[in-house]
Amino acid sequence: MTLSLIALLIIIALVSWIVANGCSLLINRVNEHYYYGHNGGLIWLSAILPLIFPALLLLSVLFIFYGKSVGWLDDHCLNHDPHHPHFCIAHFQSVALSSLNSILLIGLFACFISTVVYKIIQLIFNISRTNIIANLSKSNYLVARFDHKDPIAFTYGMINPKIYLSNAIKKLLTKREQRIVLAHETAHVRNNDTMKSAILECLLSMHLYPKSIRRNFYLKIESRADRNVISRFHSLDVAQLLIKLGRFNIKQQQPISIIGSQLEHRISLLLYPPAKTKSAIAISLSLMALVITIPVGVMYNHHTLETLIGWLI
Repeated sequence: MTLSLIALLIIIALVSWIVANGCSLLINRVNEHYYYGHNGGLIWLSAILPLIFPALLLLSVLFIFYGKSVGWLDDHCLNHDPHHPHFCIAHFQSVALSSLNSILLIGLFACFISTVVYKIIQLIFNISRTNIIANLSKSNYLVARFDHKDPIAFTYGMINPKIYLSNAIKKLLTKREQRIVLAHETAHVRNNDTMKSAILECLLSMHLYPKSIRRNFYLKIESRADRNVISRFHSLDVAQLLIKLGRFNIKQQQPISIIGSQLEHRISLLLYPPAKTKSAIAISLSLMALVITIPVGVMYNHHTLETLIGWLI
């Protein structure tokens, strides 16, 4: 198999995608270990890394191509042996891959495509499933009610989110408990959680192992909504309501819901609030700076990357 210029760029993108996935898991573990998984900056950094890191690295490589062509960077391509790939359009030579490397490259590409396609299909399925329930109510008001045998409450809609409540939850709960549910879902509307959820799910389609990042994200937004509620209601009342709803073990169609994520953990946070952790702004900015620094370093020391790729292939 002969390695063309496009194939070389694909290899760089795939390898950097795998590295970024591993770094995302490490960042998420740091978040869980030091910040109980509640730090929003680290959640978003770990979510966006498999997309932004390959993109920045590819842009840096393309800049090398352009920089050599206009004389911004030294052109030392003629000093390389034929097997050494060099990021120069004028002197790029196709590189022959061994059978093993060809199989690994094809397998890596197939893994990437299958992962992204599967995640997109899963996302579309979840959205369509939620639409079925949302379409049961045609209300133009913020709160829409619909007929369903299960006690369901969730917030849905990106631009103009609405709160959807089943008639079963109205029959099950007292007036005070219904107000707690409405206060919780209203907090999601005010915090634009449905928009954030949609963006996160799109980013997680680029992840090999998105479960822990997704779990921490939904725990954060649900526990934040719980904290907003206890500014008006007692924490014991909110915890008792979660226990009451949790007995039904309803599988929510939409995660943005008072019943949607990790009830036991949220009840524990309500009853035993954790000590405040230090701000992670410094570590978040440092990690983001590192992500940006690596592609910039590649631009000014591209010979190292060329050598590394030549060694890999």
